[in-house]
Amino acid sequence: MLPALRHARDWRATVTPLASIIGSGFLVVAPLLTSSFGNYAVLAMLLIVTTAYGLGDAIRYNILHVEPLLIKQTPPLGLAQREQLSRVVLAFAYVVSVSFYLQLLAAFVLEALPANVVLSSKSITGGILLVIGVLGIWRGLQMLESLEKYAVSVKLAIIAGLLAGLLSYDISLLSKPALAAFPSLPVFNGDSVRSLLGMLIIVQGFETSRYLGDEYSAETRVSSMRRAQRLSSLIYLLFIVLILPVAGLQDGVSETAIIQFGAQISWVLPPLLIIAALMSQFSAAVADTIGGGGLFSEATHSKIPPRRAYLLVTALALAITLLTNIFEVISLASRAFALYYLLQCIDSVLIAHHRKDRRRSVIYGLLALIMLAVALFGIPAE
Repeated sequence: MLPALRHARDWRATVTPLASIIGSGFLVVAPLLTSSFGNYAVLAMLLIVTTAYGLGDAIRYNILHVEPLLIKQTPPLGLAQREQLSRVVLAFAYVVSVSFYLQLLAAFVLEALPANVVLSSKSITGGILLVIGVLGIWRGLQMLESLEKYAVSVKLAIIAGLLAGLLSYDISLLSKPALAAFPSLPVFNGDSVRSLLGMLIIVQGFETSRYLGDEYSAETRVSSMRRAQRLSSLIYLLFIVLILPVAGLQDGVSETAIIQFGAQISWVLPPLLIIAALMSQFSAAVADTIGGGGLFSEATHSKIPPRRAYLLVTALALAITLLTNIFEVISLASRAFALYYLLQCIDSVLIAHHRKDRRRSVIYGLLALIMLAVALFGIPAE
C-alpha cells in the first residue's frame, strides 16, 4: 500500500497480470489438485505453470513481432482476421470468467453467513450480475474499477500470511510425524488427465499484458508479464508443497475448502480468506466485464456501445451461471481461454517460421496442440 510502490510504473505493469494469475485460482487450486492427484499435486501444479509460462512466452513473442505487423496498412494474409477472432473468443472467455468469479464469491458469502440464513449461490450471483449490468448501462463501471488496486494489495497480503502460517504449521508437524496426514495416492486414468486439462483457468491472466499497449511499451509489457509469471509460479508451487499435510486431513472437495484448510492453521485465517475472496472476486468480475464489453464493442466496430456491451456480458454470464456449477464453469473457462491461446500460438508459429526460428516454431506448435487438447477433452475435476 506504500504510495512509492503503488505508483511505480514497473509495479503497476506487473500487478495487472499478477492479480489475475493468483486470483480465483489460488482459492480453488489446493482442493482441486490434492483431491485429484494426492501427493502428486506438486507435479500437477508444475505441469500447469510450465505450460502457462510457455503460453506466456508465445504471447510475449506476439507483442514483439505480431503487434508491429498489425499496425501496417496491409498485414500478412489472415493475421488481422485471426486477431479479430482472438478478441471475440477472449470476450466470451471473459464472460465465462465473470460467472466463475461471482459463483465463487457467492460460495464464500454463504460460508460466512449463519446456517439459518436461506439463500442460494445462484440467487446471490444473479443479484450481483444484475447490479453490475444496471450500473454498467446507467453510469459505466469505471467508478468501480478503482477498487481493484486495493483488493490486489489486500489479497497479496493475506496470501503472504497464509503461506507464513502454513510454513509454521508444517514445521510444528516435524516433531509430531504421526499427525501429518498426506493425501492418498490417486488412481491415474484418462479422467484424471482430462481433469488436469480442465484446470488451465487457475493460472490464466497473464494475457492481460497483451492489451495494455496504450499504457506501456512492448518491452515493459514483456518484462512485467515475465516477472508476474515467475513470481506467481513460485507462489503456487510453494503453496501446494506447504498445504499437502493440511489437505490430507480433509475429506472430499468443495469450492470453499481453503477456509477449512486455513482453520487448521489459525483462527484468524478463515475470516481473512473470506475478505480476500469477496474483494478479489468482485473486482475481478468488474474488470472482466469491462474487458469483455470493450472487446465486444470493438468486434462490432462500436455498433454495440461499451455500456450496452456490459449488459450483454452480464446477461450471458447469468445464463452460464444458471446452467453450470462452479466446477463445470472452471472447465468451461479453461476451454474458452484454451481457444484464445490456440489462436495466439498459431500466430506465433507462423511468425517464427517466417523468421526462420525453428526452435520456437516447434515449441509453439506443441503448445497449440496442448491447447487444442484442453479445448476438446478438458472436463470438470469434481
